[in-house]
Amino acid sequence: MADPALVELLATERVVFGHPVSEFQIVQSKITDMEVGVHTARLLVEDAARALQRGERARKLTAMAKMYASDVAFRSAADAFQVHGAYGVSPEYRIGRLYRDAKVLQIVEGSNDLHRAVIGEMAVGLRRAS
Repeated sequence: MADPALVELLATERVVFGHPVSEFQIVQSKITDMEVGVHTARLLVEDAARALQRGERARKLTAMAKMYASDVAFRSAADAFQVHGAYGVSPEYRIGRLYRDAKVLQIVEGSNDLHRAVIGEMAVGLRRAS
């Protein structure tokens, strides 16, 4: 996931129109979405881990955690890329690699479209969650 602290650091370093980009409300909004998304994804992963530790199969929880966390990773990486501007394509910054890696996370271990279908089927009773 694009680390919100890393984005925040560059946002305070990068200057546009004589101001650090961190002063712009749209950048603050993107960083806020990253913070909330990472926190929420972590909670979903912890819920799934606790269920697995109890010996539950936790298909729905693990599907939700994988889908949500990888979506947050991609959305955060895309927003970080925008905050970094042209620095996003520079090999000196990790953002380009994080963006590519985040997209892969949405595909491996079952695409997020597949996980959405499974979660939806469980939600409407077409598939058992256990």
